[in-house]
Amino acid sequence: MRKALLSTAVAEQRQSLLRAVATLPDDAWDVVCPNPAAAQGVVRLDEPVRTVRDLVAHVCVVDGLSLGANPVRPWDALWRLEMPSGWDRRRVMPFLDLSPSDLLGVLARSGDRVVRMVSATPPAMGRLPVTGPFGRQPLVQLVTQRVLHEWLHERDVVDAIAGGPPRRVPSPQPAVAEAIVDVILAMMPEQVLPRADADGGVVRLIIDIDSGASNDDGVVGARRVWAADFARRHYGPRVVVSPDATVRMDAATLALLTNGRWDRVGWGNCVMIDGDEALGKLLLDAIRRPIRSLPSPGLDDDRTVTTSP
Repeated sequence: MRKALLSTAVAEQRQSLLRAVATLPDDAWDVVCPNPAAAQGVVRLDEPVRTVRDLVAHVCVVDGLSLGANPVRPWDALWRLEMPSGWDRRRVMPFLDLSPSDLLGVLARSGDRVVRMVSATPPAMGRLPVTGPFGRQPLVQLVTQRVLHEWLHERDVVDAIAGGPPRRVPSPQPAVAEAIVDVILAMMPEQVLPRADADGGVVRLIIDIDSGASNDDGVVGARRVWAADFARRHYGPRVVVSPDATVRMDAATLALLTNGRWDRVGWGNCVMIDGDEALGKLLLDAIRRPIRSLPSPGLDDDRTVTTSP
């Protein structure tokens, strides 16, 4: 993902989160947000209770971890997105004591600082492999993971305030959608596809980046095409074999399905399968199992298993 587009995604996602919480009445900050499903192999000892205020404070903590990291490796804290460090009550509590207006101010200022840090990072550094929540991966992948992480928490807040049955989730801004799709597709070969109970066949996955545009309109990046050849174990955009099944969805639906929030996919967020429906459903079944993060170094498993994805 190009640096300029990534910087735009980080900035636009923070502005989107700010818009979602800026007009909330004071009592809405105490509304409890829904918990996503736990990742495969993770058993929660208890379900954490997280209010809107908790989630916003958590995002501020993650900002602080990123901005306060070692100046030689300013990104080494980004991988703590959903690790216990990001939910450490000692770090979260100071933010919980702030008024909503003060907390919004911190969220805006720290977001601006993170955007400046992303913009100031030389493009070559984006290719450097660093330790992240899903093993070693390029630095740019950690930043895209951050965009996804924040978008998911924005949805948690919006869903908590709206209540009621699932409704259509609006498409993220194109730059945000690009970042979301980038990070999910990068993780799929190792994190998702081994779960697919398929011995053969080819599934093509089409993800709409901008639901209001199409490639026929000349819009670059209006959709992403990705495929899985289960017989040859080849995955990615370069699989050109004719597919046995084609699965199509938008970026928001993909993000919800892969991160334990499939029960919040609204009626308007359709998943379409063309061709071998059974094969397409095998891929969807693998996708809808939440991706599991690696535990934080130096923290015991008890703290990891109680941490929400």
